Amino acid sequence: MTAHTPKTESPSAERLDASQDFAYARLLLRVNPLVRLLLRSPLHGVLSGRLMLVDFRGRRSGRSFSIPVAYTEVGDDLIVLVSKAATRSWWRNFREPWPATLTLRRKQRDMQGTSLEPGSQAFRKCFEETFRRWNDTARIYDIEYDAERGLSESQLATLSQQRGAVRFTPAGGKTDAA
Repeated sequence: MTAHTPKTESPSAERLDASQDFAYARLLLRVNPLVRLLLRSPLHGVLSGRLMLVDFRGRRSGRSFSIPVAYTEVGDDLIVLVSKAATRSWWRNFREPWPATLTLRRKQRDMQGTSLEPGSQAFRKCFEETFRRWNDTARIYDIEYDAERGLSESQLATLSQQRGAVRFTPAGGKTDAA
């Protein structure tokens, strides 16, 4: 009897993933300026239902950034889920509370962003709230989400390994740690 060896992806599959990531990054470099322009224009309504801008200064570099992101509104808070968190760097500026100006429906809001600890109850809550409101988002994250049961422990573990979440709260306002 031979021991079972887990199947691993071939080097060519890894190269394909890397080339797809590179192509996606190049696409974003071309599309994001147009998205930023639209979100700040009178035509913002085309995108404002799902997208907003996060403007902030880099914690270490001091450089200004303006990133279009998808969001979910939960009361006064805004939640941003981060796909492929390991390859995205912007959200790491919010590992500790950090100021940002969000442009939502063409209005600016001074907020404070904090990334949520993967696997925490707050992390789970943000993903579940987003998946309930935008049921197509769960498929984007490769999750078969059942709103009645919520996230399973294995789904939460998968999300915790590959994804991130940032909660933006009103600057100077209270933060809900749950």
